[in-house]
Amino acid sequence: MTAWDNTSMSSSYQQSIKQLAFRKTMEANLALSIKDILVPFREDEINSLEAQLRLLSLARTIEGPQQNIVRAIESLIPSWKDVDMEPLSKGHIIASYTHPLIQSLLAVNNPSNTKIVADNINQRPDYVVDVYEQYQFSFPSCFGEKYKLNGVLSFQTIGSFTTFFHLKQLAGIDVFCEMTSITIPTRKQDIVQIVAYLDDLFAISCLHNNILKSNEELTVQNEPILPLAWVDGTKEKTSLKRKISVNSIAGAQAKR
Repeated sequence: MTAWDNTSMSSSYQQSIKQLAFRKTMEANLALSIKDILVPFREDEINSLEAQLRLLSLARTIEGPQQNIVRAIESLIPSWKDVDMEPLSKGHIIASYTHPLIQSLLAVNNPSNTKIVADNINQRPDYVVDVYEQYQFSFPSCFGEKYKLNGVLSFQTIGSFTTFFHLKQLAGIDVFCEMTSITIPTRKQDIVQIVAYLDDLFAISCLHNNILKSNEELTVQNEPILPLAWVDGTKEKTSLKRKISVNSIAGAQAKR
């Protein structure tokens, strides 16, 4: 068995998820109420305004992360159209789907949280590596955070597919863990599919609410790191240094 075989990695992942208490379940009646609003909207029995009003009325009856979920779905209603659109651009997906969902999920009901896409020098991460192509900005490849937090939440969106990650120190080791993935429906006929992700969205919202500045002393492990070949179980021999002959030394001295 190698140092990090599939069984060991799966066990470590499940232990991390368990320590974070990530798994959450929304109230069944609330999930059913959301579906009961989305279905008639999909079938054109009610218009977008009525669907939004019903969702907002539902949101008023609850609090906390569950309210965030309802408001997140409400924010997507204007973008759900019953038309055949061309493949969506990155900007379209971010503006119409990703930003409304993330803003409602993490920041909408907290006066201390700013909107996620704020491009202000005081709102950006502490350290960013930007990649340029042909002298033009292409994408940021690395983000750094200097504050002593008990965890950091991040996400990556590719098309309508969004994956959430969480960084936390467990047993003195910084663990960057994939938490869950969701697909944001972009077509009106597919909107009920989002009901399948309600528990995951609820869990992400709860996890985000628990991220605070930590009073605990965060330790840094200075353990030796094995080469990748050792981790893969394919130890490779390094080439032996060739002994310099006496004749080579004498020849080099003669040229001086």
